[in-house]
Amino acid sequence: MWQGVKIWLRLAAAVLLLALGGYAGFRFGSRLTGSKTDIRMVKLSDLPVAELATRELCWKVVIHEKENFPAREYVVSKIATIKAGFDLTELDAAHSIRFDADTRRVTVTLPAPKVLSVSWSEPDILYEVHSLAAAALTKSNADEKIRQAKFNAALCADLETRNIFDFDRLTEGLKNTIGGFFASHGCPVEFVQGKRGDFSAALRDYFDQR
Repeated sequence: MWQGVKIWLRLAAAVLLLALGGYAGFRFGSRLTGSKTDIRMVKLSDLPVAELATRELCWKVVIHEKENFPAREYVVSKIATIKAGFDLTELDAAHSIRFDADTRRVTVTLPAPKVLSVSWSEPDILYEVHSLAAAALTKSNADEKIRQAKFNAALCADLETRNIFDFDRLTEGLKNTIGGFFASHGCPVEFVQGKRGDFSAALRDYFDQR
């Protein structure tokens, strides 16, 4: 009987040692071979912004070009999302905002409108045919910059003939929100255009600065 008890004690000790060894191997092995993720966040900038976007336009630009060398023809389109509005840091409270006590009318003289941002979608290639020589060439970053410059120029030329970002359109949202709020309290608001700006020129300047 004692012999049987000793056998069972030896088996139990062996199982216990195996369990402890496996646990220790898992703990220390994971420390030696396991992966570790180190996340660090760095604040690059934290600046006050007083730009007010009052109009957003999505405009599709299509370019059709033929190149002689290497022989290539393509039709590609991209969609530009343009946000325009005003830089409120140019507002001078002493001169830009006037209140008429008799009529309770508030007059706000806004600065010249400006382009706040332009973002482009990924290109959509509608048609492309090229020679073997053109296919063998790898497109470089310079080629992409040239094509993007063509899109920028086409967008400026296309919008130059259309009065999309006129003053009334740019202040439409302000009249409906801010103007409506003050009007409900008996103080009608009138937005006046101060310094007039050429929006087409502002769009070209936006691209030239980038």
